[in-house]
Parts: sequence; structure tokens; C-alpha cells
Amino acid sequence: MRCSDPDLGYRLTFEREIAMFTGTDTGEHIAMWDVRARTIVYELATGNNSVNAMAWDPVRNCLYAATECNYVDRLGRHYDYRTMKMPKPPKAEDDDDVEMLDGDDGADDPEDDGEDEDEDERCWPTRAHHREDYFGYTFDAGDHRICELLFEVVLRD
Repeated sequence: MRCSDPDLGYRLTFEREIAMFTGTDTGEHIAMWDVRARTIVYELATGNNSVNAMAWDPVRNCLYAATECNYVDRLGRHYDYRTMKMPKPPKAEDDDDVEMLDGDDGADDPEDDGEDEDEDERCWPTRAHHREDYFGYTFDAGDHRICELLFEVVLRD
């Protein structure tokens, strides 16, 4: 269902009406609301993409979201990106446990030909709604995507 308010974007309500999902054009995320408490329970990343449509699969407890990247033109070229500001990793007690920022685990990579290219530089949209570390990890979709968000059912005694 499309809302008249562009900041609310799309909304989808569970069949039991205890939760509702909203996706936004400008907010670049999906929010899961507790309808009874009238508050956001979760904010789900869409990779800096605006939400165009959502569908709920009650059999699989799965939310599908059709998203659009506002930082790619009709020919697939990216624009309005800057160099990513990598979040600092948490301090570890043992230096051996610290992961490398570039994802290099020391193993030989068949695609790595030893050349340092600017193409490997990680980028982030200049006008992104969230900072790189907002969700606890960096994720920029970089193109239009259909997101699949699976939810686990937990039964309480």
C-alpha cells in the first residue's frame, strides 16, 4: 500500500496486526514497528537503496523488498560516491584476533594479480541517509535489488 506521506513510503501489516513494516524513499531502510507499543522495534538496512515495494510471505516468515539505488544512472554508471570512511574495529585483547580492514586473510587470491588498482577502493554515497557504521557493518548495494529478510519464529512458554 502506498502512503500519501513520502517519508513513510510503503507500509505492510502482519496478518495478526501486531507488527508493521515501513520502507522509505529518503530514509533508505525498512522499519519494523510494534503496533501495540507504537514504536520501532528494528531498523533493517537496504544498502542505501530506497524501498519501492514490499511483500510478506506468511508461510516462510519472509519479507521481500524491491529496492532502487538512487546513485546509479539508467546506463548502470555510479555517481555521487566518495571514499568510504571505514569504521575502526573494536579493540581486541590479543592482536592475533584483529581482522584486517580490507578482508585480506593472508591466503592467495586467484583474482589478485599483485596490482594495486583504484577499482578496489571502497566507496559510499555522498548523500546516503546513514553513516558507514550506523547498522554495525558497512553495506552499500550499489544497484537495484530485491531484498529477502527472513524472520525466525520464537515460541514463548
